[in-house]
Amino acid sequence: PGMLTRLNLIGVLSLLAVFVLSGCFGAEEATPTPRPFALATLAQSGLPTTYPVARGDVVDELRFAGNVDLAVEEDVLFATGGRLTALTAEHGANVTAGQVVATLDARNQQFDLEDAQLALALAEGRLTHQTKNLAAARLRLGFALTREQLRLDQLKAARNTTDGALALQEIAVRLAEFELAQLDQAVSPDVEIERDRAALRLLRAQTALSDTLAVAPISGQLLLLEGAEVGAQVTAYTPIAVVADPASVLVTASLPPEALATLQEGMSVTLE
Repeated sequence: PGMLTRLNLIGVLSLLAVFVLSGCFGAEEATPTPRPFALATLAQSGLPTTYPVARGDVVDELRFAGNVDLAVEEDVLFATGGRLTALTAEHGANVTAGQVVATLDARNQQFDLEDAQLALALAEGRLTHQTKNLAAARLRLGFALTREQLRLDQLKAARNTTDGALALQEIAVRLAEFELAQLDQAVSPDVEIERDRAALRLLRAQTALSDTLAVAPISGQLLLLEGAEVGAQVTAYTPIAVVADPASVLVTASLPPEALATLQEGMSVTLE
């Protein structure tokens, strides 16, 4: 019995040892193997190991709402109403000051212009004819005065001239002088007035015709407004387009107080 007991004890201890070793072996196999670091890859990367430090400007960026407008722009309009017949420049085209960009139907104005031109030509013809007649009459009366004056001088030089003959010749000289002096007063000024009125009428017709043309007031980019198309009815002094200078930009903005607090007078600012 004693021997059997010791064998049993040895057997129990052996089993315990086997169980303990089996438990250790099982725990070792369940532990995950850590992945090794790629030290070679880290050593060959392009990441800098040092960073330079230098003095420089500190740039801060602010974002805010604002308006961008063109500072230089002028309206394009007609001085009279009518039907738009042509646009001689396209939207967005560059135009020069005085360039015609649109025209109205100008048939009536053209008829009035031609009529005024004929009236002026007729009035000037009448004035020219009167001026020539006046010059001829002045020349004729001048010769008559000279002839009478010569006769008077001859009578004075003659020895047998009577006082009566001298008196009559002196009267003839005075009469020739009077007729020459009355020549300018006898000419009616109506012809000159008619010529001046015809010239004024022509100027009015030319102005009316030029009012059917819309010209660019300044040099810049033409921006047609809504409704500016051929066939549209245009009202006098109503803009049909705008000529703007693209280089003249006016920027306005309202910065919040916290943004204004970061700014100082004289600080360099760049707007985008």
